[in-house]
Amino acid sequence: MATYIINLFRDQKNKEEKLDTEPNSINSPHNLNNKSLLYSGNFKLFKQKFKFIHQTVSLFYYKDKNIHISYRILDVVSQFNLQLTLVILECFLLNNQAIFICIFIITNPILIFILRILFKIMEAIYRFGRIASAVSQSFLIIILVLPNLILIILYQYSIILKSEYYVFYIIYLGNTIISQVLIEPITIFIRIYIYRQISSSLKNMDLNPKYHLMHFFIIHSCLEDIFEEFTRI
Repeated sequence: MATYIINLFRDQKNKEEKLDTEPNSINSPHNLNNKSLLYSGNFKLFKQKFKFIHQTVSLFYYKDKNIHISYRILDVVSQFNLQLTLVILECFLLNNQAIFICIFIITNPILIFILRILFKIMEAIYRFGRIASAVSQSFLIIILVLPNLILIILYQYSIILKSEYYVFYIIYLGNTIISQVLIEPITIFIRIYIYRQISSSLKNMDLNPKYHLMHFFIIHSCLEDIFEEFTRI
């Protein structure tokens, strides 16, 4: 939460500075020269831009002008805490055996990945600014403190931990590894592949509802900037 607040104030300062620098950067020679690039393939693009698109790694290389870093940090940490909430419920309500531990390690990241649709909708709401962004951030803050709320409720009803503490850590660590090392890279490549397929239609502004829906869920500022640079895809 402290990191979110610090970056929130930093975003406000950067926003004021960008108002003075953006007009000069639009017509820079660097941007004009980029228009001559040709698309070099999905795998090469994946290797080059992985660190800019990965959910957590990208926080260290963040350049999105539309979504502030403070919101992105809140979004990522909230998803981790939602995963933590699932593990808390599983360990408090179930006496986990080896088979269930394996099932939870695999299924929790998949469930969180599906729920990222909801986080994507919240991100779209945030883009409207002011009241809409406040609503979106309030939702994420509730998710952020959800593990604490769940623990308070469980202790209030005298529900004790039914699994060993090491089981709790194994499940959560397994969830994190699968989501960040396996699911996230696969998702990045799929996003690049789909974007490659629909980019021509988007550039031509074709009225294709299916493509626009796909674009909504795979959109990323890095991909937007990349595919605008290529003269031929």
